[in-house]
Amino acid sequence: MAYGTIAEVAALSKRYAGASGDFTGAAPNQRPTAAEVTVFLNRISSMLDLMLAQLGYTVPVTNTESVLILDEFAVQHAVYLVYAANGAGPYSPGSEQLRGQTPFQMIAKEARAYFQDWGNGFELLGAERPRGYTYGLAATIEDADGDALEPPFDFDPDTEPIMGVLVESE
Repeated sequence: MAYGTIAEVAALSKRYAGASGDFTGAAPNQRPTAAEVTVFLNRISSMLDLMLAQLGYTVPVTNTESVLILDEFAVQHAVYLVYAANGAGPYSPGSEQLRGQTPFQMIAKEARAYFQDWGNGFELLGAERPRGYTYGLAATIEDADGDALEPPFDFDPDTEPIMGVLVESE
């Protein structure tokens, strides 16, 4: 499932959407075509789903409010790719912002930062997150013979200082 639509991308890049306003113009040099914009949205959406899956979310996200946010991200970056196809915008060849990176690397970098700042918010909005950050972690509490393992460290807050300060318990 792609986040965002061609119509949303066209609305933000009218200059390049052609006379029809949907990237299906009759001009032989239409850049990009509707099919190419669809590919932009699909690739960006797949990357977003990959990152969300790593954070434990069920993908594709279907919660209405979360989808609106993902739509916005996908559409905005698809618009940048439309501009790049026409030699303009932050992802255009020779752009100072690329600095040796591909547009996809830049979008991934933006998405990582986005999810680092806002990733937990999708769950708060109602997106399904059946697995948390500790998914897949396991602890061995017995040795091969079935005997209980001693913890690698033993800490008694009543007798040992925490960061140099002894905490008095009541």
